[in-house]
Amino acid sequence: MGYHDSSSWKTYMANNGNFYLTGTGGDFLEWSSNALQIQGTIKASAGIIGGWGIYANQLQSTNNEVFLNSTSNPY
Repeated sequence: MGYHDSSSWKTYMANNGNFYLTGTGGDFLEWSSNALQIQGTIKASAGIIGGWGIYANQLQSTNNEVFLNSTSNPY
């Protein structure tokens, strides 16, 4: 199921769980088998990725020993 504009798929979801979403300017989000691919800007102000905490202006190690702050010098 999806949307095809007579030249290409703009969005689809397959019965195996794969999906593709696109917008203007070439940005897209695609899940295929075991990989997520994103083209475009990713914004996050909270969460954890790769063992690093995401905060509004900072990335911080889970043991709180290392952080990168976007508004001051990194430590």
